[in-house]
Amino acid sequence: MPLDYRAVYEKIQRFASHARDLYAEQDRRGQDALQALQNWDDHGDELKAMVATAAGLYAHWRSAEPTGEPLTLAADPPEDAEARVAKALVLAADGSQIEPDPHAALYYALVNVGLVMMTVDLTPRTHIISELYTPEDLMAHRPQVNLTRDLNERAALAEVAEVLLQNQTVPAGWEDFYADLPPTQILLGLTDGPLELWGAKDDREGTFQDALKTYLHHLHTLARLKVISAGYVDNPHANLVVNTLALAAQGTPVTRQSVLKVVHGEHPFQGVNDTALFAHLLKPGQRSAVFGLASQSRAQYTGDLALHFFYLNTAADEAAPNIARVEIPAWVANDPQAVETLHAVLLWQSRRVPHTPYPYILRRAHEVAVVRREDRQAVETWLKRELLAHGLFPGLPSAKKRSKE
Repeated sequence: MPLDYRAVYEKIQRFASHARDLYAEQDRRGQDALQALQNWDDHGDELKAMVATAAGLYAHWRSAEPTGEPLTLAADPPEDAEARVAKALVLAADGSQIEPDPHAALYYALVNVGLVMMTVDLTPRTHIISELYTPEDLMAHRPQVNLTRDLNERAALAEVAEVLLQNQTVPAGWEDFYADLPPTQILLGLTDGPLELWGAKDDREGTFQDALKTYLHHLHTLARLKVISAGYVDNPHANLVVNTLALAAQGTPVTRQSVLKVVHGEHPFQGVNDTALFAHLLKPGQRSAVFGLASQSRAQYTGDLALHFFYLNTAADEAAPNIARVEIPAWVANDPQAVETLHAVLLWQSRRVPHTPYPYILRRAHEVAVVRREDRQAVETWLKRELLAHGLFPGLPSAKKRSKE
C-alpha cells in the first residue's frame, strides 16, 4: 500500500471544509495589496530608497525596485505589434539532463540542449547539442548538472547570435540550421526560467563562481550584439513586488526588525504573491511596469547586465488570466523599443496554440531537448557494449538499487 489513504483523505476533508474562507481571505489580502500598489503609484523613489536600505540590512533580501514607470502601469501591446513580429527572428534554448547516479551500474551524466529558431514565415528549425560526461570525466570533476545545463543554454544562444550577427563561420553540422535565412533585423533570445543563474553559491571548489564568470561572459556577448534576451517564468510564485509593498507597510524608518518581519511573512499581505496581485491588475495582453530585481546577486550583474523584470498576462480570456514573469537585462530594460518588441513577440508566441498561453518556441525547445527513457537506455547500452568490447565488466547497480528494483 503506497499511501496511508485514510490519513491523507482526512487531511483533504479538513482542508476543504474551510477552503472557501481561506480563499476569500487570500482574495481580500490581494485586493489590499493592489490598493497599496495604487497608493504608492507616484512614490517610486521613496520605495526605491526603502528597498536599498533593506538590502543593506539583510544580505538575502529579495524584492522589486521601481525604475520610473508608474507602479500600476498596465501597458497594452504596441500598436505596431504585427510589424515588429514580422521583423523578428526568435531563438529559444532549453535543456535537460541525466544526473550521475552513484547507485547505478554506470556512473555518467549527460546534458542536452535543444535550440529552436523561427520567424513568422520560417518553419521552426531545431538543433541539438549533447554533452556526455563519462566516468573518467566525473573522476576529475563532478559537475553541477543543473548548473551546466543553464550555462550551456546561454552559451548556445550567444554562439548562434555571433554567427547570425557577425557573419562568423557556420560550425560543421549546423549547415541546415542556418541555411537560407531571411535577413536578421531584430534578434530575440529566450530561455525558460529565470535569467539569474542559480546554483550552490557557497561551493568550496568554486564551481558556481567559475560557471557564473562564463555565464556573464555569454551575457556580455548578447549585450554587445544587442540581442533582446529574456528568461520566461510561467505562473511564478515569487513575491518580489509584494515584498516591496509589505516593507512600505511596516512604516519608516526601515529597520532590520521590520525587514525580518517581511521575510518571515509577518505583514498584511501574507500569502499573496505577485501572480495574484497582477492577475487583478493586468487585462489579457497587458504588461506591468518594468522593475529592477533587488537580490544578493546584484553585485555580479552590473551595468548592462543588471537584472529587471515585468509581468505579462498572456491569456486571451479575461476570466482566466495567465501571469508570467519576464526577466530581462538592463540593456533591454533601458530600451523602450526593445521592451515593446519583446512584449509583441511573447504575445504572438503565446497565442499560437489555442487555450495554451505559453510561448510556442519554448515548448518546442523543451520537446527537442528532453531526454527520454529510451535515450537513456541507448546511452547505457552503448557504454556497456563498448566496455565489454574492450574486455571490461560494466559492473552492477548497488545492492540498495537492486533491492528496490
